[in-house]
Amino acid sequence: MKLVVTGAGGMLGQDVVRLAQDMRHQVVALTHDDLDVTDPARVERLITRERPGAVINCAAWTNVDGAEESEREASVINGQGAGFVADAAAKAGAQIIYPSTDYVFSGTSGPYGESDDPDPINA
Repeated sequence: MKLVVTGAGGMLGQDVVRLAQDMRHQVVALTHDDLDVTDPARVERLITRERPGAVINCAAWTNVDGAEESEREASVINGQGAGFVADAAAKAGAQIIYPSTDYVFSGTSGPYGESDDPDPINA
């Protein structure tokens, strides 16, 4: 299957690309320099051009402490950027995969599952 991996330059993205290639998928690995997920026109153009079977969005603001200081910027990447990737994937007929962490939950219970509602306690 052809896969587009956004955020391919980060720790998670590098691991996802390596694993997908090991599984013999055709991988289009996009680093931040290749694709800024906050640019909706570019996101749509790139994903539409590649016509993948799936998009794995690893692009994210991952500095937890930095997100507290730059909440707006973090929200643009993690919220709007994720939405732009999802919209482009839908238009291209591709499945979308969003790896996440338990930071989207309050930490008051667990383990968490896919259907649990997010309830973050910070930015």
